[in-house]
Amino acid sequence: MSSHLKEAPYGSWKSPITTSLITSQIDFTTIFTDENDVFWVEMRPDEDGRHVVVRRSSANKEMRVVLPDGFSACHDLYGYGGASAIAIKSLLFFSNQKDQRIYVVDLTDGRIEPITQPGYRYGYMEFDRNNNVIIAVREDTTVSPYVNTIVAIDLRSYTDQIIIKGNDFYASPKISPRGDKIAYISWKNPNMPWDHTELWIFDRETNTKNMIAGRTEGIMEPTWSPDNILYFITDRRLGWWNIHRWRRDKVESVYEVGGEVGSANWHTGFRNFVIIDDNRLICNVRHKERCQLVLFDIQKNTPTNIQTHCINHLHLTLSHNRKSLYFVGCSIVQPRAIYEMPILEHYHSVTTDVYTSNTPHSAFEIQPELMVMRRAFDMSAVDKMCFAQPENVEFLTTDRIFAFGFYYSPQSACNKGSLRELPPVIVKVHGGPNEHSSSELSLDTQFWTSRGFAVFDINYSGSTGYGRPFRDRIYGRWGVADVNDVCNGVQYLIDMGRIDHSRICLQGYGAGGFTAISCALHKPKLFACVMVYNPIVDLVESASNSHHPFEAHYIPRLIGVYPNDTEEYRKKSPMLQVKKITTPTLIFAGESDQKVPLNHTKAFWRALKEQKTPVSVNIFEGEGHKFCTGPAIRTAMDLQYDFISKVVGVDS
Repeated sequence: MSSHLKEAPYGSWKSPITTSLITSQIDFTTIFTDENDVFWVEMRPDEDGRHVVVRRSSANKEMRVVLPDGFSACHDLYGYGGASAIAIKSLLFFSNQKDQRIYVVDLTDGRIEPITQPGYRYGYMEFDRNNNVIIAVREDTTVSPYVNTIVAIDLRSYTDQIIIKGNDFYASPKISPRGDKIAYISWKNPNMPWDHTELWIFDRETNTKNMIAGRTEGIMEPTWSPDNILYFITDRRLGWWNIHRWRRDKVESVYEVGGEVGSANWHTGFRNFVIIDDNRLICNVRHKERCQLVLFDIQKNTPTNIQTHCINHLHLTLSHNRKSLYFVGCSIVQPRAIYEMPILEHYHSVTTDVYTSNTPHSAFEIQPELMVMRRAFDMSAVDKMCFAQPENVEFLTTDRIFAFGFYYSPQSACNKGSLRELPPVIVKVHGGPNEHSSSELSLDTQFWTSRGFAVFDINYSGSTGYGRPFRDRIYGRWGVADVNDVCNGVQYLIDMGRIDHSRICLQGYGAGGFTAISCALHKPKLFACVMVYNPIVDLVESASNSHHPFEAHYIPRLIGVYPNDTEEYRKKSPMLQVKKITTPTLIFAGESDQKVPLNHTKAFWRALKEQKTPVSVNIFEGEGHKFCTGPAIRTAMDLQYDFISKVVGVDS
């Protein structure tokens, strides 16, 4: 095959993966069901980033949009949003992006009306059938600082009643099958929801609440079983997010596995496990780069792998009759898709391996029939030979621990590089920093590899998916541990002869933008250029005057207590160390970003420009912390390619 490829300089290859293809890709933000049908929310860049609700009929399998024109199902609770809609019989309830009010749509005739007042944000909606109310977390933005509570929204009078209050943040209120109790999670500053949280049960009959777990653990996803037992995810025992339950007035471990069932709760409504019946559950287990869907027999303590050919499984959702599982499946070679899997009483199985504790042991594997309901984009026009495959990379970093990443070689159906040169590389630094990069098929990554660039997508200290010690390693060391990991990872690839040491380009988003700029600050000769979206650049201002309540105490956890540790802030703040930055820099900023103030970005750009550092800033009207609209995404990608081509000497 390679003999038919035309030799061309790396970075100059013609590619079928266009920016138009990238923005044709939809994102599935949640799945939910009613008594009969399945629904999901799609974010569509080519419709100005609108979030539409799609309904798939169980009767005729027909799919149709059920959200009226002019509305977008997206809430801003805590600034990051998440699951934004529920369906009850013939009614659809959703948070509207423009005014953050909850609306109800009659699915029989299309009538729509608001049921909440302006000035509030709502998330984690849960229908209480016994009392005809919606239980939700409410963020009151009419006061400063914002006040968060759990409320009951009466569906007759359309009024809110606060039922739980007093803590800084709340998440995941879940009503017990009998309707007499509400389980919920709460936490206090300075914690984030994956640090130290509390799990409570509110008794509606006695109007009392009881904390059953928490304070020194990260708890998430309380879920009631049909027999009224509360299950949840916590990292209390092994440092991994595993499944536990509250039974007979004590916490019991249910499924101990050397991997993560949970993930950092930046967004609301994620489901990493579901309970099928009193004895079986299905969960998604991540161990480093590996992700496995598992059917777990609670009574027998037996895990069974579910073979899906996916590397991740998101938004696990049961049908109302518990006979089907729906999920968003992620693949290395296929677009994201919504799958339907039948749930049977018995499966034919074969022997395989599954992670339990920290070593694999023998278990069973089943291969159920999966049906694709909807794909994120149409890849029929793209030759599969254009897609680069990820290589898992583990490398030794500071303090003799390992960090991780995915390396993608340049890949084309038409071109190949010369043996006389090594490829330029894009080093991607994810945001968070308590987040992670996945090896799933990414058109953003393939945009670069199909043009002859290598890509190194790194999971540095603080990333999730590697256990609590690795996740917590970033606290107090942001700007050091992450920078060391990125630089050591790049040096590892240089030593392995995989990349051109003179053509290394950094790309970062938000907190990842801070890390990217910090890498160029500390190792200016290692990096050829930096490309960043909404980077955090003024640490002193961000710590002393937080613009985002959810993360108001996050930077002090990452850097140190302000103003006690002022010197640490000054040493690490790109704005105050700007005279040391000489690397060509390309900056993108959303005019409406609520997390990184635009005036910070402009001041940083002006400071670089005044000292003659090559720099360009591009401000996009209407965009926020994450770019969502097609024109903005396409323009930013084109500008990046032009910028990097000039810096590394590519004829684009």
